Amino acid sequence: EIARMLASADIYVSCMADETFGLSVLEAQASGLPVVGFASGAMVQRVPPALGKLVTLDDTAAMAQAVVDVWQGDRAGMGQRAREHVTTRFSWKQTFETLLGEVYPRALAKSAARMAALSGVRWRGDDRTCAARQYRT
Repeated sequence: EIARMLASADIYVSCMADETFGLSVLEAQASGLPVVGFASGAMVQRVPPALGKLVTLDDTAAMAQAVVDVWQGDRAGMGQRAREHVTTRFSWKQTFETLLGEVYPRALAKSAARMAALSGVRWRGDDRTCAARQYRT
């Protein structure tokens, strides 16, 4: 049903003040829609200028004008670029390459650094309460 609604739209307008990831924005972009929204949270990373228009948070007049600007501008080109952006940066292949090539190695390195920093710490108690009862040997 969401795909059908997005397919019937010309522009996706997000009035979220603090979008944490922007999944709905990515879905709209994948459907070939330019995005209009507030320049806050994840929107700044998800909507570069060529893919839509972002305005100052809580400026409803600017939001309305942005919708008009996108409508009267190159909305078809923005939508096409948005779709290309999503398929290039957020495909399953790219997601796994990023996870396995960047995210997991950074997480493992941080974990190794924490373990090295704790090498001289002994723990008492079970795993759920040991953080509160550590002592150095």
